[in-house]
Amino acid sequence: MLINDLKNLNAPRIGAFGEYLFKYFSKEVLRVEIYGHHKNDTDFIVDGERVDVKTKVGINAKFNYQENKDILYAFVEISGNDARILFKGRDYKIQNDDLGMLWNRWIDGKEIEMSSKKSKDLSDEWSDIKLEIKENFESFGIDALKVIQRAKQFKGESPHNLIDYVMTSQPKVKCCRIYVEFNGHPKNKNNIKKIFAFPEVHIDDLPRLQNLRLKSGLVKKNVDKVDLDRMPEKYVFRDLEDLYLNYQRRFLE
Repeated sequence: MLINDLKNLNAPRIGAFGEYLFKYFSKEVLRVEIYGHHKNDTDFIVDGERVDVKTKVGINAKFNYQENKDILYAFVEISGNDARILFKGRDYKIQNDDLGMLWNRWIDGKEIEMSSKKSKDLSDEWSDIKLEIKENFESFGIDALKVIQRAKQFKGESPHNLIDYVMTSQPKVKCCRIYVEFNGHPKNKNNIKKIFAFPEVHIDDLPRLQNLRLKSGLVKKNVDKVDLDRMPEKYVFRDLEDLYLNYQRRFLE
């Protein structure tokens, strides 16, 4: 059984196989850009964001790590002959046959092709932008916020995690949600198309899409998405300077 083969590996090799599964997930399921990084607690750059992959074998095993708030985490859990990948609210299962195929490919040294670094503009500044936003909002007295981004637009359709995470819990009074939309790559300040920001308690005021244009088997059927084309102006900002100046005026004074 695969689980027994894995238990014969040391921790670094188990981690390497988990990273292999995550590369497959990113390329074949999410279909996003992924680049190898492997420094500063980061395994990959996925769609412009730093990702650290954590792998465990067996349901009762634990993920051992010290959380870094500036890094996204992908969790790979292998039990029996199946594997689960948990990433950004998604829960994807790799079934027995596919997992066995990927195991054999990994053992044989067959790499999963990642995005070419030559095609990526290295002037991407998303990590710095995200940190700058958090620091500015902390100075406003807001330390509970979620900042997301996307370089591709889908005709006014918001990312699925802009409000979906709010629907499962009570909105927080002092929590802000921010979505930075770029014109594409590179993700830097000069290439920001728009910024959408709102206090979480305003969620009921946001216009919803009646028909989802972008669908995925990874997204729950009852997911809500915002119609960005009908977003009230008070939640829309031209750039970072506009965000820092007018978010305070609109919502904190």
